[in-house]
Order: sequence, then structure tokens, then C-alpha cells
Amino acid sequence: MTTQSSNSARDGLSVSCAIGLTGVLLSQISEHTLATLARWCRIRSYLDSAANHGLGILDAIRAALAGKPWLPPLPALA
Repeated sequence: MTTQSSNSARDGLSVSCAIGLTGVLLSQISEHTLATLARWCRIRSYLDSAANHGLGILDAIRAALAGKPWLPPLPALA
């Protein structure tokens, strides 16, 4: 298993564990909570990707808030 897939699995697991530990069933979560969870996952994914490419978390946040978000490099065309 690669580091990237391990991190992805870990991140998904942390959300699952958080929901499981609170005793909340998915059917009981309101739409507002699901929207908040989706935003949290999007931000977490952005910060994890930036960190995996050597950018500090605070630097990634500053860039995003300044309207110049960090983007991963484009893959080289063969």
C-alpha cells in the first residue's frame, strides 16, 4: 500500500470513527451536518495534498485565503 493511499484510508477512517464514537447513525445526521462534513473533508484533503507536496499547512491556508490557492503540479505528458 502506498503512503498516499494509506493517508486517504486513514482520513476516511477518522471521519468514520468520529461518527461511530458519537453514536450517531448516518440516517440521523441532518443535511446541514452532511454539508459541514463535506466542507471539512474538502479542506482536509486540500491541506493533506499540499503537505504531501512539501507546502506547510499555514502557507496553504494563507494562499487560499489570499485568493491564490496552491495547486498540485500538472503531470508530465509522455
